Amino acid sequence: MRSYALVTILAMIAAGCSEHPSTNDVRTLNAITSDGKPVPPEIAQALEGVSREQSQGLSSAKVIVHRAYEYDGYTWLEPTETAKVIAVDVEFRDYNQGLDLDDVDIIEAQSNENYGSDPQIANLTLDGKLAANADDSSWPEDLGPLRVLLIYAIPKESTAIKLGYWGKELTPRPTPISGNGPSLPKPKPSK
Repeated sequence: MRSYALVTILAMIAAGCSEHPSTNDVRTLNAITSDGKPVPPEIAQALEGVSREQSQGLSSAKVIVHRAYEYDGYTWLEPTETAKVIAVDVEFRDYNQGLDLDDVDIIEAQSNENYGSDPQIANLTLDGKLAANADDSSWPEDLGPLRVLLIYAIPKESTAIKLGYWGKELTPRPTPISGNGPSLPKPKPSK
């Protein structure tokens, strides 16, 4: 049973974080367990359902990018010498329960190159300040407007970005990387 749990987690990650998934094609990978056996059909169906729900998380949503800027606050990201860390202040409205912020992709605007998902996420207030619970990963209960800071690493020469989600372009117009904005403080050491 333990191997099924591990495979389930890995398959969910793979299903939700593929490089260029399509909202129309959310079929689960032909996953196998660590002992070489296929994942049971009921688990494969559950994974497919999760993928379908997540892929539709922003199907009718309004996405507003307030700003993108070079980020110098606390982050767990460790970019290479050829990359820089940026923050994207973005607001989501009219999304549904399936929204998974980890699946929001960063796209370099000039080349249209997708540099992937899994940003560091910080909660913002609706006026763009760090929320008191900035590092809390709890989900809003009312599905009302959600404003967050998404922190990514992208190539140093990038001057503008776009966002994507499950193969859908969320921001057809590029957002220039300029100015500044909120930064997370370094966490206090635990005792």
